[in-house]
Amino acid sequence: MKVLGQISDLGNQKMAVPTMPLAYCSKDHLDSLFRCLWSSPACNISHSSCAAPCQSQWHDCSFQQTQKLGPYLNFYKRLVSKYDTNLPPGALTSHYDLHTLMQTIRCHPDLTRAELVETHLADHAVCKSGVATEDRDRAIDLAVRIMTMVNCQLQNRSLGYVEYGATFHGWPAETTFCDFMQSCFPSPLPGGPTSSDQVETDETLIKTNLTAVQVMKTAKLRFEATDDLRNHLLVDRKRRTVQIFHHAAFLKENLRCTRGQDRNATMTEQLKVCAVPRQIALEILDSIQKVLFRHSDAKSRAILRSLISKESFDPECLQFEYSSLRVPGEEEVPYRYFGSRMAELYEEVENPSPDGLFEKWLERKSGARYVMLATLIGVLFAVLLGFLSLAVSVYQSYISYQAWKHPVVG
Repeated sequence: MKVLGQISDLGNQKMAVPTMPLAYCSKDHLDSLFRCLWSSPACNISHSSCAAPCQSQWHDCSFQQTQKLGPYLNFYKRLVSKYDTNLPPGALTSHYDLHTLMQTIRCHPDLTRAELVETHLADHAVCKSGVATEDRDRAIDLAVRIMTMVNCQLQNRSLGYVEYGATFHGWPAETTFCDFMQSCFPSPLPGGPTSSDQVETDETLIKTNLTAVQVMKTAKLRFEATDDLRNHLLVDRKRRTVQIFHHAAFLKENLRCTRGQDRNATMTEQLKVCAVPRQIALEILDSIQKVLFRHSDAKSRAILRSLISKESFDPECLQFEYSSLRVPGEEEVPYRYFGSRMAELYEEVENPSPDGLFEKWLERKSGARYVMLATLIGVLFAVLLGFLSLAVSVYQSYISYQAWKHPVVG
């Protein structure tokens, strides 16, 4: 492919191979990344003289892509800078090795991981003589992580460079990349309503009534940024958090890349165009901009601005775009992947989980819990009144006894 050839040509410019070869990231490296992920055209303007966007559409301009994709590029730099070969030769000697690997995986989604290594990566840097098998697998996992924003690893093997506390989804050697992605995002809704009319009704109700304000004030949950697509809308009741995949600029680039895609395209056909399926990107962006932080709810938008300034959420979450991202028929997005998560969050708002030892002792469902709480308060109040009445009766009896024992003589 032309894009693959461009990346390979740049790869021939490699010099010395440090043990941390991806620690430095230049603008040329970012151009290569854009071409690999979204087939962006190469920029003919020297980066040393590029101080403003060119006259092309902004999403074709690497200068503006860099500006818009700031949070995602920071994530990319942070992740690749931790790649350490320990002892050369490593599986990856440059950013171009990584980008070529990403392009190869995307172009062959119907091959198993083992077949990919044996057939299409035999001449790649990750398979050259002397490279440890574990380092090769780490390189493949890193490539998938950057392409899909999913924590990937070969089963029973640690990546070793991702943040503490991250969860992983295994890509076994005998599984294709397509099957791996389908296992990451199962569809249809697990355990959800079976009637299509019921699903549509529930989604309409949720989209109408669920807002960020309700999530924070009623359910007492706080929003937490995540870099993993699979964790979007994931509720952690113990920590009282709901995770939001906040890389809106990354999602928008994927939607632009797949805008002309056939709606009936198979998963394999979709992955050859873009590593993140269009439906998944639509659902996540829709849940952020049209449901939780909708433009019509000023308080929810204020919460989003606070998350951007204090929690490093992507500022692109605030920028609503339609014509450049969606096509006719995508005005309302059905939630085939994240519908159950949305329903679970809505249920948490309607019937909050007990908070504190006293509430946990009571019934879990909010309606029954508050009825029982009111009943208990009534019983305690009645007991208190009983004790007060008893005290008054005892005191009156005492006064009567004293009056009888010590009569007042007129």
